[in-house]
Order: sequence, then C-alpha cells, then structure tokens
Amino acid sequence: MFLFGLSWLRLSILRFGKEEFIKEHHLRKTTANFLTLSFFSFLIVISFFYSFNKEILNFLEIKNQSFLWVIIFGLLLMTLKIFIFEVLKVVRLIKVQTFLMRLASKIFVSLGILLFVFNILEINVFYVVYIFLLSDFLIIIVGLFFIKIRYLFPLQFDKILLKRMFIFSFPLLFSSWSSYIVTWVDTYVIKYFLTLEKVGIYQAAYKIFNTLRSFILTGIVTVFTPIIMVLKTENRIDKIKKFYLMRIIPQISFFIFVTIRFGILGAAFASFLVFSVNPVIWFFIINKKFDVHRKSALIFPFFTTVMLVINIANIHFIFKLVISAFLIVVVFLVSGKFNLFNKNDVELLNNINMPQLVKKIYIFLIRVSSEK
Repeated sequence: MFLFGLSWLRLSILRFGKEEFIKEHHLRKTTANFLTLSFFSFLIVISFFYSFNKEILNFLEIKNQSFLWVIIFGLLLMTLKIFIFEVLKVVRLIKVQTFLMRLASKIFVSLGILLFVFNILEINVFYVVYIFLLSDFLIIIVGLFFIKIRYLFPLQFDKILLKRMFIFSFPLLFSSWSSYIVTWVDTYVIKYFLTLEKVGIYQAAYKIFNTLRSFILTGIVTVFTPIIMVLKTENRIDKIKKFYLMRIIPQISFFIFVTIRFGILGAAFASFLVFSVNPVIWFFIINKKFDVHRKSALIFPFFTTVMLVINIANIHFIFKLVISAFLIVVVFLVSGKFNLFNKNDVELLNNINMPQLVKKIYIFLIRVSSEK
C-alpha cells in the first residue's frame, strides 16, 4: 500500500514538471495535479490500513491502536519528501537533491544517537519511527528552502494534465508492485533454504552490487533523465536518437556487465529473470518508439546473462573466477570493435553537470576503451 500511495506517481513529476518548467517557468499545474492524485491514493491507503488495523499493528508488535495514524502521517511525510526531491531535479538543483539524499541517513543516525545519549526517548519500535519522522520533516524543510515559492504556488488545476499524469503513472503502479515482489521473494527464499553463513555472503554481495550500481549507474540515470526530458519537450528527437539511444544506452549496458561481476544478483531465479530479460524488452520498445535500428546494445546484456548463469552454476569457485575474467576481457575487446566508447564523448560529458567522481570514471573508461 505504501507503493500504491507513493511510487507510482513519482516519475510523473519529472515527466510533466520538466515540460511545464521549460514552457512556463513554474510547476503549479504539476504540483496541483500531483497533490490531487496523491490525495485519492491516500484515501485508499487509509481505508486499507483502517480495515486491517489490528493485523498491521500486531505484525509490528505495537499494542497502541492509535499509533496507526502515526504510520500514516509518516507515509505523508515520505510522499512530500519524494515530491521535494523530484522538484529539485526539475528545477536543475540535482546536486542539492543528491546532497539531501545523503544527508537524510546522516540526520537519522545523528538523531538516534542524540536522543539515546540524552535519554529523551526509550529505545523501542516507537523510538525508531519517531526518528524517521523527525529526520524526514527536517529534510523537507531544508529542501523547501531551495525551492522558490512561485514555482509551486498559486496552484493551478488542469483536468487535461491530470488525465495525462494518471494515464502515464498508472502502468507504473504494477511495475512498483512487481519490483517489490521480485526483490523480497529472493530474500525470503534464500533465507529459508540456505544456511546463515550463505545468507550473510549473499547479503554482503548484494549490498556491494547495489553500492556500485548507485555509484555509477544511478548517477548516470539521474543526470541524463532530465536532459532527455528537455530534449523530448523541445522535440529534438534526433539528438535523443544520436547521442542517448545510439551511444549512452549501449554504454550503460556495458557498465551493468562490469558491475555484475562484483555482486550476486541472480542467485535466485526471480532477480535473474528480471535483470536479464526486462531491460531487453524495454530496449525493443524504446527503439521502436524512436525508430532506431541499432542492436549493438543487446550484445552486453547477452554477456551479462552468461555471467549470471556462471554465478548460479554449481561449479568450483576457481572455474567461476577464470571464466568471469575471460568474459571481461572479451567484453572489452567487443566494446572496441563496436566503437562503444568514442573520444568525442568526452567533450559532450564535459558540458554535462554531474558528480565529478562519476564523470572521471566515465571519461577514464572512454579514453581507455577508445584507444586504437
């Protein structure tokens, strides 16, 4: 229900907010319609929570029945926080948004330590929830400080935009639920069938992979998504096709292959299937939409699938290591053969505002792989 109340509307802020910001220099229509859709979503969430009040609180081992409203208030704060983060992307304050994302965990830990040291709250489930609420509230206040009031108010309701946002977001509702199921099915299955030691190894490898993915891939996606939105709004389709679909997407698939070597993603069948098949399906859909016929980006998902199969296969660790090292060499050779990285890309990247560390890694790989 949390996913229903929050995740499915998230991308609509970036999609339609960017379009409105470019044309009208504000987000009043997007804000009004987002709040309207969120309101009706929360009515459904509250109804569901109220109907299963006892079951939810028993699961959380909370005896106070009125505490359910505290949880609902927390969901409201999280919705506002996500809204602030997406608005910061739209108004070209990506660095601030990234900083606040990193700051959130620091505030949570700091508040937890301070409240414990000064014995303000007793350590229990309530303690953790209250710290979450307080840290989210502080992040919202800080985020609002960077957003000009005239960007959001006065609210302007637009029925046509409301319908467009709903139609755009509705399929994402099912995407959010399916992603949630796949993620947690792996975790529960592995914990049930494997020993505690192997579960620890899996969790460690999974966290390492997610760290690398957020460090490289998420940074790239966060930077390029607003740019693509701008180009789409300005109807510069050729630019999207030439640089992003023909250059960036194959490069991202290359990074996915590299990062997969450092973590176990695919130790369970669900994540293996989603990670290897789902991007390929979307690749064909996007190519058809933009009338792009280059299929080189599919080469690297093929190697990624092979790597995943090797990780799952019941063979000796040394053989896995040797085969993986061989595949990495082959992939680098293939990247050179298909001119995946081009030194001209460096000039384009230098004009894009992105985290310096991500840019340095990106440029380093381009220069190494493009040398003849």
